[in-house]
Amino acid sequence: ISAVSGAGSGAGRGLAPQAMPCVIDALATPQPLDEFAAALGATDLLLTVDTMAAHCAGAMAHPVWVALPSDPHWLWGLRRETSPWCPGARLFRQRSPGGWDDVVLRWCGALREWLRRT
Repeated sequence: ISAVSGAGSGAGRGLAPQAMPCVIDALATPQPLDEFAAALGATDLLLTVDTMAAHCAGAMAHPVWVALPSDPHWLWGLRRETSPWCPGARLFRQRSPGGWDDVVLRWCGALREWLRRT
């Protein structure tokens, strides 16, 4: 399993590749979008929030699980677990404002199931 990191900045920046050697830190240095897309294409699945990475994966029809707030950007809609524009996307929505714990727990359960099948 490989993954693309690039989460955030500050104190936690760059920790994912240290904790998980299979992580590809695609944002370790600035790179063109096509190189980012190539790194993303080398992964099995992307887990992210609503970022450029989510939209890039969606445009590539690459498997992506997107964590969304309870009041997401309009293009994600309000209730669906899939996106009509991103065929590889699975949407994990907050059930209440600030409810990220539940999103992460559902991600973990879905990831365990996904790993069993692959």
